[in-house]
Amino acid sequence: MKIGIIGAALGHPAVFTRAIRDLRIAEVSGLWGDDEDHERRDRFAADPGLDIFDTPEAVIDRSDALIITTRTNDHRRYAEAALSRGKAVFVDKPMATNVADAIAILETARKHDAPVMSCSVRRYTPAFVSIIEQICSGEAGKPIQAVRYEPHGVIAGDWQDRIETSGGFIFNYGIHVADTLQRLLGPQAVAVQAFADKLEFKDVDSHDTAVMTIRFANGAIGVGQVVGAMHVTENIASAPALCVFGTQNSYTARIDENQAYEYTGRRVGVSPYYYLLGGAHDTMRAFVRMIETGEPAIAHDEMLEVVRILEAARTSAAEGRVVPIEH
Repeated sequence: MKIGIIGAALGHPAVFTRAIRDLRIAEVSGLWGDDEDHERRDRFAADPGLDIFDTPEAVIDRSDALIITTRTNDHRRYAEAALSRGKAVFVDKPMATNVADAIAILETARKHDAPVMSCSVRRYTPAFVSIIEQICSGEAGKPIQAVRYEPHGVIAGDWQDRIETSGGFIFNYGIHVADTLQRLLGPQAVAVQAFADKLEFKDVDSHDTAVMTIRFANGAIGVGQVVGAMHVTENIASAPALCVFGTQNSYTARIDENQAYEYTGRRVGVSPYYYLLGGAHDTMRAFVRMIETGEPAIAHDEMLEVVRILEAARTSAAEGRVVPIEH
């Protein structure tokens, strides 16, 4: 099986390529990157086992399945190009910058009977999955609340900071918390209230910190915290975390920061263990399983619900009100 990559807008192609190779579950056929991302594309070209294609069409022609890692506002265009050829597609997080584009991607997949998957790798973070499995087993009783925390860097002026290309801070980074909470407490959310601001980096396009409170149809409440305003040093290495409260028990998990981060002087880097612990390997495992079986890795309604939550959160933060989610 050959998996091609369309887009070099961020470092995820290297992460997914490594996961696929580590697991020995497929061959990465190559990558196409837009000229805007020539620096990252050229770095990938240094990989002797990775072909660089001149056009996205060439990657589609030479691949059995595709991973889309372009700027988020281009996800729909390239996902539809591959899905319309009947190819299986993994769309990097978030699926789209708005609900309308997400619906269009899913409709194209249904029309051409092509498998599609989109999520944050945190959906498959081993530590978080272990909690979700315990909740599903009933050991905690009925889940009442869950708190999901995600630290993330922010670079002012980068495409991931711009609302028109990434959806803004709430979309681009909030996907990590919304995806986990939807999987744990969903499927349907009924309302969202969010607060966001520029607390430290005043020159960012959207925000550098956000909190969203999500009420689900079953009455459970999820709180997602995304912090980009933190200056990370060797004294502060904050790890993604999840805490769940049930009627009979509660659970807490985090990505072990001693394994996830390594310290060099006054800088903190990501260790080789981070992506294994963070969920990239299990995300690619689920993608390949979907390709082989034809069975959805994630229900279409669930993927769409996450985008609905993010769009409602962005509106709530902008307008200062609780936003109901229509279905």
